[in-house]
Amino acid sequence: MRGLTIVDASRSVGGAYCTRLFTTLGADVCVVEPPGGHPLRSAPPWIEVGVDGPVSAAWQYLAAGKRSVVAELDGDAFATLSGRADLVVLSFDGEAERLATLERARRLRQADPAAVVLVLSGFGLRGPYAAYRSTPLVDWAMGGHLLLNGERHREPIAGAGPWSSYLGGATATIAAQAALLRARLTGEGDLIDVGNMESAAACHQWSITIYTHQGVRKTRWGNRHGEAHHPLALYRCTDGWVVVGAVSRHQWEGLGIAADAVELLADDALYTPAERFDRMEEVDAAINPFFAARSRAEAVAELQEHRCPAGQVLNLCESLRSAQLEARAFWAVPDGLGPQARLAGAPFRVNDRTVARTAAPALGADQDLVTR
Repeated sequence: MRGLTIVDASRSVGGAYCTRLFTTLGADVCVVEPPGGHPLRSAPPWIEVGVDGPVSAAWQYLAAGKRSVVAELDGDAFATLSGRADLVVLSFDGEAERLATLERARRLRQADPAAVVLVLSGFGLRGPYAAYRSTPLVDWAMGGHLLLNGERHREPIAGAGPWSSYLGGATATIAAQAALLRARLTGEGDLIDVGNMESAAACHQWSITIYTHQGVRKTRWGNRHGEAHHPLALYRCTDGWVVVGAVSRHQWEGLGIAADAVELLADDALYTPAERFDRMEEVDAAINPFFAARSRAEAVAELQEHRCPAGQVLNLCESLRSAQLEARAFWAVPDGLGPQARLAGAPFRVNDRTVARTAAPALGADQDLVTR
């Protein structure tokens, strides 16, 4: 992505994450901020940075490696920057912003037919919900995922964090890359319209198909798998929890051998995942002693040795100390933030190299870009 110029005029987490992914790939991303600064600059939680006081951890993560220019979205400075860009990223929330965004996108594409304009929102530019305001929780609920999380006879449970916003941002990155390639090959730009509701709905995999073709409606099963597979669940060890996934025949055999549950392996019916699902209490009663007598690390090591997928349920402090993430140089300390301000790095490696890490820009730090 080196040589790619992007103007990020979005105000959303999804837009910021989209352009952050482009930044880690080498693109030159300039954030166009209002005079008071991007909304994410004032988003908690806060981290202390020397004499400059606290800064937003979210902003430091999402704006790392970018430039900053202060400009109004309908002014000459924005038009100048956008005219030089390969990709312009916008976002909106609510009807007034939707109409303004449509007009901005129209002007940008009229000025340059090869321009790629990307718009992110909760529900997209068109449709009966286009004017609705949204939040990550609303997106997750409307995308059909919230109803699937939690215990079967209790209310749905939300996951931690703005997952739908990050999912929308990742979806937007993929769509924009395809549009940019098309523009370079044909000279024709595109208006890319990404809605978080659709991004979430697209990740249902077989849940929709089993309903439309078999009439099976997926429901909540807590931490167990609700589609005739077992064990795909959590088990308690001496120092916490592990997750286990034993679906195939060799995974089931590996679990049974590791847990010394010979009575389970002697039952031919239990080699069928659906049968194990129907008899999950019996299965769990036979394998729980294996976990109860071991630490998470011990249980995972033995199960993996027997080709059974398993992993520890880590807390955040343990994630920071993870040998796997450390080996991949995942956690970053951008320049100027201090040793305690560890931020997530790129979720990929390029030619096995660590992607360069720099801190988020100060407001208007690259104002001279407008006059160049």
